[in-house]
Amino acid sequence: QFDHSTIQYLLTAKKLIEEKLAITEGREIDGILQKKIYSGLSRCYYEMEDYEEAISTGISGLKWNKHLQHSYEYIIMSYVKLKQMAKAREYMSQALEHETPSDEKNKARLQALFQALEVEF
Repeated sequence: QFDHSTIQYLLTAKKLIEEKLAITEGREIDGILQKKIYSGLSRCYYEMEDYEEAISTGISGLKWNKHLQHSYEYIIMSYVKLKQMAKAREYMSQALEHETPSDEKNKARLQALFQALEVEF
């Protein structure tokens, strides 16, 4: 489905993110940085249509910081692609609870995303 250059880009991004993760392993670093590393890797897996790995990696990132915007999106979208709507709803609920809960704009963005995904399936 992807052209050669897109696949090369995704594989390069994945490699760079994995290298960054390896460099930080065992070191005390900022939870936000760890979350960004895992979130970026989750996105790469999602874009490569490896939804199981996108979910696993995204959930690992949530262990570092579950309160940042965009932490849940690729987990939710991957569950939708796998037609596991109950799990998608579970993580949507968590996103609304944890991901900047006082930010009404972000809540509206998440709800719109999830509604669009539900229509898709």
